[in-house]
Amino acid sequence: MQGPIAGEAQGARAEDAGEHIVSSSGLLVISKQPLLRQALGGLAQRVLAPAHIVEAGSLGEARGVLARGAPVGGALFDVPARASTEPAFLLGSLLRAQPTLAFALFLDRDDFFLIPEFMALGVSVFLPKHGDIRELERGLRAFAKGGAHLPDYGADPEGELRAGEDEGFGEAPPGFAAQAGGSALASLTPRQHEVLHHLAAGRSNQEIAERLGIALATVKLHVNAILAGLNVRNRTEAAIIAHRAGLRDDEGGEIPDGAGA
Repeated sequence: MQGPIAGEAQGARAEDAGEHIVSSSGLLVISKQPLLRQALGGLAQRVLAPAHIVEAGSLGEARGVLARGAPVGGALFDVPARASTEPAFLLGSLLRAQPTLAFALFLDRDDFFLIPEFMALGVSVFLPKHGDIRELERGLRAFAKGGAHLPDYGADPEGELRAGEDEGFGEAPPGFAAQAGGSALASLTPRQHEVLHHLAAGRSNQEIAERLGIALATVKLHVNAILAGLNVRNRTEAAIIAHRAGLRDDEGGEIPDGAGA
């Protein structure tokens, strides 16, 4: 896995991707799964063309690698499934020791609630572990250019999303700061607040419909109204705003129904 990646193809990819944050140094791939580290390393070689790749099995091991002077400019971190807030704590500790190191994170849908914590540390590229390969490539290219990528982790599995949302987006929309003013949240109806709670828990439209006892089509209308009311582009952004505002499930418990459907 280590060693320079040479050849004309490397030069072409580097030119297409713009200013690579790892092209002149290297890339650190962090995952407790050896096969996944190899897979991520292979994808990174093809898309990012790093000078070399270094592997680590955990954030603690990564800190040791960096302390030994490994020349890396960026890192890909496979966040453990169903993680607590510990990865954010450990990542914060590592970044305090290596403040110039850029991170892109791979997350399960169930763990997207951690995004606000990671964003507070300066991370702006998030990739779904089970995403389409094209989206992973787009996210890595955004990472190479120092941009942002925030896919729609809360996508409805039945696929009825607003235009362009099925592929996430490469750059965060202007003005999005992971939180909305009180007036934006206050503009939502009681039922939309209920839907937003469930959306923040990562539930699909079908799951929300079943929990609230309303039609799937009605849920979709509420979701679109929430996205418009909060001025966000997808469900992940809406969920981040909900978490920042404290609108989340309590230990996965039921949320009381409001008035109206």
